[in-house]
Formats: sequence, structure tokens, C-alpha cells
Amino acid sequence: MKTFTTSSGNDDVVIGSVEIFGGAEKKIGGAIIKSGTRVDHVHNFESGTLRIGAVSDSALVDAVVQVVDAASGATVAQSRTYTSASSNPKAFELLPGRYRAIAKAIKSKAKKSLEITVVAGKAAEHAIDFTK
Repeated sequence: MKTFTTSSGNDDVVIGSVEIFGGAEKKIGGAIIKSGTRVDHVHNFESGTLRIGAVSDSALVDAVVQVVDAASGATVAQSRTYTSASSNPKAFELLPGRYRAIAKAIKSKAKKSLEITVVAGKAAEHAIDFTK
């Protein structure tokens, strides 16, 4: 929990998450703040974990992975897998919803994608296979 000191008044409060990709935020309009009092606003964000790996046969592939909101087409996250088991698959914490994961191999420049549904409280792992 984070505490802020503000002047009294009628304010809009926006709570955001830096741990969830895709602009997770909750807006509380017209929060009334009285002088000398404390007002608590708490919001528990629902999210799911998506792990995307890049492989060719059974070998790990160094690739840039872009996660795109399937409805809007907006990029919500991007990272690189490298060829290490510590970073491939790459984990993304996302709001529940439909996404498209696009992987572009660094060496071959090959590009592949797949559609994924992220469910709140669940983890999903998928490998994008460049041999297929």
C-alpha cells in the first residue's frame, strides 16, 4: 500500500499497476478528501501469467516476442527470449483477455504468431516453433 498526502477536496484517484502489462488501472471518480482524515482506496487487479518460448526443433531460439491485444491491435508488452532457459520462455503478467503473441527470430528473421487467451489467476505457457 502506498500513502499520499494531499489537500482536501473532491478528486479523481487513479490506481495503476506497474507489474501488469497493458495499462492496468482503476479510476475512482469524485473521491472526497476531508482535511485531517485518511481515506483508503484499494483495488486488487486480476491478471494471468503468459509464458512464451521460442524454439526450433528442441533448441531454444533467440527471438523478440511482442504481445498484442487481439481486439485493438495495440502492443501491450515486448521482450526478448535469448537462448537461455532462464529467459526462454519469457513471462508476461497480463490482464485477462485475448492476445496475439508474435515472435521474430533474431538470426533468421522468421516471424510466427499465435492467439492466446489469458485467464485471471492462471498461468499459460506456449512455445512458438520455428521448425513448423
